[in-house]
Amino acid sequence: MANVPKLLSKISEEAPNEGLSELNLAFLRKLAKKLSASSKNSTDIGRVLTVKIIGHLNLAARNLVPEPFSRSELSLALIEHFSESYFSGNKSREDGSSFADSLTSPLVITTSDWPGTAKELIKRISQSIEKKGKPQNIEAVAQCTLSTGWAQELFGESTQVFTPAGIAKHLAAEVFEGQPVIEASLLDPACGAGHLLIPAAEHWLSLANLDRQTDKKELLTVLFSQVITGLDIDSKLLQLCGFAFYLLARDKHSELCELPPPRLFLGKSAVGSLTLAVDECNGKDWAGIDESAVDLKNTTYNQIVMNPPYLSTRIMGDTTADFLRQHYPDSAGDLYTAFIELAAKLLASGGKLSMIVQQSFLSVQRYRAFRLKLLEQCHISSCLTLGSGTFSARPGEKVNSAILTLEKKGGSTGEVTAAKERRMIRVGRMEANHLDSNDLNSNLIAEETALATMNAISGNPFAFDCPPGLANCFKSLPALSEIDGVAIVNGLFTCNNKMFVKLESELDASEKQLYVPYDKGGGQKWYHQTNYRLHWQDKGESIRQYRKERGQSRALPGEEFYFKPGLTYSYIGTTGFKARLLSENSIFDIASSAIFSEAIDHHYLLGFLNSSLAIYLLGVLNPTINFQIGDLRRLPFCPPSADAASQVATLVKAAITLVRNYQENPLSIEAAEIIAAERSLQEEIDTIICELYQIDRATEVIIKDNEWVVGSRKKLIK
Repeated sequence: MANVPKLLSKISEEAPNEGLSELNLAFLRKLAKKLSASSKNSTDIGRVLTVKIIGHLNLAARNLVPEPFSRSELSLALIEHFSESYFSGNKSREDGSSFADSLTSPLVITTSDWPGTAKELIKRISQSIEKKGKPQNIEAVAQCTLSTGWAQELFGESTQVFTPAGIAKHLAAEVFEGQPVIEASLLDPACGAGHLLIPAAEHWLSLANLDRQTDKKELLTVLFSQVITGLDIDSKLLQLCGFAFYLLARDKHSELCELPPPRLFLGKSAVGSLTLAVDECNGKDWAGIDESAVDLKNTTYNQIVMNPPYLSTRIMGDTTADFLRQHYPDSAGDLYTAFIELAAKLLASGGKLSMIVQQSFLSVQRYRAFRLKLLEQCHISSCLTLGSGTFSARPGEKVNSAILTLEKKGGSTGEVTAAKERRMIRVGRMEANHLDSNDLNSNLIAEETALATMNAISGNPFAFDCPPGLANCFKSLPALSEIDGVAIVNGLFTCNNKMFVKLESELDASEKQLYVPYDKGGGQKWYHQTNYRLHWQDKGESIRQYRKERGQSRALPGEEFYFKPGLTYSYIGTTGFKARLLSENSIFDIASSAIFSEAIDHHYLLGFLNSSLAIYLLGVLNPTINFQIGDLRRLPFCPPSADAASQVATLVKAAITLVRNYQENPLSIEAAEIIAAERSLQEEIDTIICELYQIDRATEVIIKDNEWVVGSRKKLIK
């Protein structure tokens, strides 16, 4: 390690506890993986030890040796090593307070963690850190109060996805805005390692210090004993949360004084905080970090922040699922929605709740009644989408989240009516690369206008920024499913595609007569012929029997439309929505649900579905990558004039011909020419559809700039 220069910087008394940048977080994860690399020998550094090592780095950076660490030869040697190697070998301060003892002792390294000597442990750690590692990365990890939590996230459950610093600060600012500092009472009902509680505590400290100029020890005492409350069912995460609060306290006030332990409570029930809103459950079924028992059931809070666990009832244990269905019937589809209902109940009148939710919650039909119930109880202060890429530990298009901030209604009816005109809702987007609460792509909309927009749209989604003219389309026009002769149907679910589906190239000549074309989606636009084939001997008798044996109906979904001409789209659209002709003479899969029309030219219908307007409206109905047939059924449909239908159908046929010719003979024309020609045809279609719906120019710009529309225009040719 001699080639890594010692770090001269030291944490000052007033230094902010900034979150780790993506670069430093990537370094931490890489380091944690190396430290916990599997080994067959008995001195393997495991996951628990890895997190403890990061904690020792935190202490060394602050020149702190809590008494439990001084009693451990392994821990003391490691802190001294880190101090000498990275932090100029400053003299350590022994912290003999009971405050330190209660919050840091779980991170002491014992012989059960490492059966070898301290020298061997230090050697192993030195080998795990890259020789070319940047000192500033090590320093950032050491300074961050939450680095042990970030390390634990790497090894935790799939439901444990912690909140990035920028979002956490935003949530803290949201719940304290306009709230009296002296009356603060903040809860995180699923606090984990403290990734929301710590930034919220820091925010309160900054407000309280400006407001009252109270001495630091008194502020910390009030913070820990009165202001913050954290609940969780994971003891390891709660211990890391306590450790983070210890670091926070010593960063804010360097004097090694006694302080009350923070109000952190471990749930003894698998459903944790959800018992607090259930009368027959025991309100004292919690253990405090100071081993005291308190009655949490009858407490309300002026501020609540949370990033609750995400777990569908379809995959959770029966006991938990039954509990939700019995006690949280309006929100029982997922753990996080039950936590939303819980938080709304625990929120004091006039209090604020800011939380991370799945973006689908804002629109999915299943939670329509629950969303309306929330609006009866709360005002919406802000609704900001986050999109994919926000949580680096869970990348991918399927992880789409939003920040929803609510204020509990209170006061007389007259006061509420008088305030109605003044209330505004902040709506917009918070980009993953700009997680700064002062750098939002957002705007303010009057609450009355926003709620009118929501009420106009089928399913009442929280689509507050939808232009009123487009929202009113849902009121003034029939839904696509209401048009005579139009059918939007689910496709076949075989229960085992591996058994019944093959690629055409995999079939022997003798097998071909037993198989038929099978359309499985795929996200292509305008035209595609499937290469899949479905076993269809005796009209699918083997599939019918197989389905019946697994509890499904012998009748096959959409069977009356098999082999008919129609349209399809991909169930999952990671780059937006794309529709095309159904493969000729085919059966269609559940992932390739289809649209059939006897009354409307299916070429016109295809042009409508691929129009910017239709895609924008689909995004309003369901801003996720999973497009359901229910979303298509709710699309407002304006019957075209004969002239408009003919124009669009002609343009669509030209687009189909372009794509078909390229697919059948890709060397005959440059891809760039196809893309340019198709874009021109698409623009003409968009113009006709917008004129038909009487869309003004300003709204047309909004439509074409929409993320779903932009995404749908990409990757015409695969």
